[in-house]
Amino acid sequence: RLKSTSGRGVVRLLLSGQATAFALLCGLAAAGYSLWEKRSVQTVEPFTYFYSYTVLVAIAYVAFVARRFTSAEIKAEWRAKWWAVVQVGFLNTIAYLLVLYAFRSGVQSSYVVALRQLSVAVGAFLGWRLLHETMGPPKRLGITLLLTGSVLVALAR
Repeated sequence: RLKSTSGRGVVRLLLSGQATAFALLCGLAAAGYSLWEKRSVQTVEPFTYFYSYTVLVAIAYVAFVARRFTSAEIKAEWRAKWWAVVQVGFLNTIAYLLVLYAFRSGVQSSYVVALRQLSVAVGAFLGWRLLHETMGPPKRLGITLLLTGSVLVALAR
C-alpha cells in the first residue's frame, strides 16, 4: 500500500506492479506491430497483407487446436458457438482492414494507433454491461485515461 500521498509515491506504486509491467509490454508490442503493419501496407495491398497474415495464423492455430482437443470436442464447440465465431470473424476482418487501409492512406500512425486502442475501452464497457463484470476504480481510471488520450490525439491534428 501507498505510505505517502505524494505524487512520486503514486507513480512508484503504479509502476511497481506486475500488471503495469505487462501493460507496458503490451503497449510496446502494439507500437511494434503497428509500425510493422504501416510499413507492410506501403509495399503490399492491405487486403493481400491481411489474408496472408490470416493464413499463417490459421495454420498455427489449427495445429494448436488439433493437438489440444479431440475432433468431437471441436465439433461440439462449433455446433454450440458457430454464430458467435462467424460474427467475430466478420467484424474482426472489417476492423483490421480499416486499420490497414488507414495506415496506407497516409493518416499519421499515431492517430491510428491511439484510436485502435479504443477497443480496450469498448471491450471493458461491453464486459460491464453485458457480462456484469466489475468496473472498479482502477479500471474506470484506466478507461478514462485511454479516452482522454484519444481525445487529445484527435485534437492535436
